[in-house]
Amino acid sequence: MTKMQLLSNDQQPREDRYRAGLRTARVGPLSGMRILYVDDERLLRNATNRLIRGAGATCLLAETHAQAAMLAESEPALSVAILDFHMPDGPVDGLLERLRATRPALPLIGTSGTDRQSAFRDRGVTWFLPKPWLLADLLYTATQVMAPNARFQTAVSPGSPD
Repeated sequence: MTKMQLLSNDQQPREDRYRAGLRTARVGPLSGMRILYVDDERLLRNATNRLIRGAGATCLLAETHAQAAMLAESEPALSVAILDFHMPDGPVDGLLERLRATRPALPLIGTSGTDRQSAFRDRGVTWFLPKPWLLADLLYTATQVMAPNARFQTAVSPGSPD
């Protein structure tokens, strides 16, 4: 027989309290944001979509840079775009060129499973979110990149393990 343990809200693990709060409040730290997430890995796209939606934002997904460019051009209310460096249709350069032409003020976050921090910085991308990232890092980065004086930074949220 399995014993269930009931915990008061103060006793629940932090992540469980966070999720419970999002379910009941229907708002979160990214409430009202519209985030474009570009990645060729289907499982990562789907997981990120759930995390972003759970944090209160709308998530638009693209599996190629070409799809991302079309979505960015057709979605005037985008808050931020999170871009994977290498995709089946090439490196991020073509997408960045199109985004700068059509959405010059759109905040950008680069992400990669390899060390592409300097490559993104050289291309003028504001923030870098190294894979694998934690939910706390995604939330921190997505909110910080919207700050008026945001400058290039590797995304590690305060209190997150290095």
